[in-house]
Amino acid sequence: MNFLAPQWLWTLLAAIPLVAVYLLRVRPRRRPVTAYFLWQRILGQRKAASLFQRLRDALSLLLTLAALAAAVLAAAAPRLRQTDDRDLVIIVDASPSMRARGNGKPVVELARISVRDSIKALNGTRRMAVGLAAGELSFLSHLGDNPRDLLDTVDRIAATDTPVSAATIRSINAAAGSSQNRARFILLTDGARGWDELSDNIEVVRLVSGPLPNAGITAADLAWSGISGDKARFFYQVCSSFSEAKRIDLELRDAETDTLARLIPLNLVPGEPVSGTVELEGATPGRWIARLAASDVLTDDDSVALALPPRVPVKVAIPKADGYFFQRCVESFQAATGALALATGDAEISLCRGTAPAGASASVIFAPSGESPFWQSVGDVAPVLLTDRKQSGHPVLANLDFDALRFEGARQIAPSPGSMELAASESGIPLIWVSSANGRRAVVINLDPDEGSFFLSPWFPVLVHNAATYLAGRGNPPRSVLPTGSRADLTSAIPPGSDKPAGPQPVLETVGHWRTPDGTWFGAAVLSEPETVLDAKGPADSAKPLDHGHPPLVWLLVAAITLLTSEMFLYHRRKAG
Repeated sequence: MNFLAPQWLWTLLAAIPLVAVYLLRVRPRRRPVTAYFLWQRILGQRKAASLFQRLRDALSLLLTLAALAAAVLAAAAPRLRQTDDRDLVIIVDASPSMRARGNGKPVVELARISVRDSIKALNGTRRMAVGLAAGELSFLSHLGDNPRDLLDTVDRIAATDTPVSAATIRSINAAAGSSQNRARFILLTDGARGWDELSDNIEVVRLVSGPLPNAGITAADLAWSGISGDKARFFYQVCSSFSEAKRIDLELRDAETDTLARLIPLNLVPGEPVSGTVELEGATPGRWIARLAASDVLTDDDSVALALPPRVPVKVAIPKADGYFFQRCVESFQAATGALALATGDAEISLCRGTAPAGASASVIFAPSGESPFWQSVGDVAPVLLTDRKQSGHPVLANLDFDALRFEGARQIAPSPGSMELAASESGIPLIWVSSANGRRAVVINLDPDEGSFFLSPWFPVLVHNAATYLAGRGNPPRSVLPTGSRADLTSAIPPGSDKPAGPQPVLETVGHWRTPDGTWFGAAVLSEPETVLDAKGPADSAKPLDHGHPPLVWLLVAAITLLTSEMFLYHRRKAG
């Protein structure tokens, strides 16, 4: 043991005058009295109690000396010798699995207790910072040695709905690598998997020693199944870390009416995912919930928010001159998926060749020719040997195989200024572009569908569908459910329980039903096998001993107060006796 303020030890010299005061005897003065026999009786009683009185005085002296010694040692700020005096950076795993109950209480509560004990043991000898690791690394406090400020952060330690990401682990590794000689990085975790890339520079404290009994949904989807407008297909995958096989029911409910649509009995075997697909008759657009009727340690992965989007077809008009194949393409989508529908007067999109009709606000144009605000000039036919995607992630190009796509009949052409070129030939001829002019928009495809039997190609309906839904603003609908921590490819979205949009391309940090500004629902759920299969196969416990509890000076002060209280009690007894 050593002391931070050893100069206070000189105060122990105060014991010398204290002992002298206790040993000092006051000789009584002689006084004449009228009746000696009365005083003789009193003096006889005091003589009988003198031995006890001397013992009580000695005990009082010892208590006072012990209280003095404890107070002086506390002022000298003792601390146990340590082999590592570096600052502490404690990172708390804030993934959903930390809400699981281990050792009788949520694991995140065990983390709070551990952090609180470490703060109390600081004793002014080192600094500490507290951080949370989930979808990103965030710090609740920076390095500091004020216990009150640090203790204020403990109540803010909470598990999130977002699993730990690879970017978070890289951030922790980078911080630990740059501060290795100045700070110890301690990770408090439940032992769940997902930390494979964690650096050896981070010490790990496992708050739970063994596996925990749990089951959860690790993958799910709900989508229209095509031919009929009221049929949907539900996909699920469920995993378990129970020590034995379990029979558990999976419920699929219409959240709009709280109606049970399907009950799926499952036989779960530890370590073996169970998956399947079921057909759902009479499905309606809106919110849905898949719920696992399991009694386990974690509830976050027992339910998944799902959604079916409304089937609103894009209304497509086809000029009579452009006829049969265009019409058959739209009718096929109308019958199979409901994505497109033939229309006349109130059409959203015009599907044509040559030039766009005068009144069309949005058009898909094949084989451009003549004059148009969407291009400047049209030249001769030019051969296309190779194609190059300029915007490979654009919705118009989704699911297209450019190696199999032949641009027969493409012409030398110059798009209008401001157009977005999506694909071009090896010689620079624009093949697909998006253009706008005078409030009108168009997707222009520089090929002649009569050439090369393009009408019979599987890429013809794909290209028509992509271009029409893109121009109508329905080219990239959200999936039924997305994992928390992922980024939604949307201009904005409204989180559960809020009226304020988040985003563009918001990160889904909360489980539940989200919605787009136009009222389309979609879900966010944990959907993570490492967060569900709590088999304790995560990082091993590797931390060196950590100080916990109050420092010695606190207990010395408590001892000094207790001893002084005891001596005060004896003092009043001496006065009374």
